[in-house]
Amino acid sequence: MELPPGEGELPTDSGAFVDAVFARVDLVEAWARQVRSEDEKVAQRALESLHEMKYERERASDGGKNPEYEIVVPERVARAKE
Repeated sequence: MELPPGEGELPTDSGAFVDAVFARVDLVEAWARQVRSEDEKVAQRALESLHEMKYERERASDGGKNPEYEIVVPERVARAKE
């Protein structure tokens, strides 16, 4: 895959960077594709990352009292609605 060179300056913070990427790519669809990946490691990591994004604040705010657990990707269940 060949990518063109960047235009202008990079965004100054991570939020602005995400906004700039989202202006060119549907990030929700990109994540959905990762979750439905045929590669179980890719799907597992995508689910773990989404879980961390969702619950990171809650874990930090309660002093780590919420138990950690492992997410197991069911075989091909996530791909049923492709």
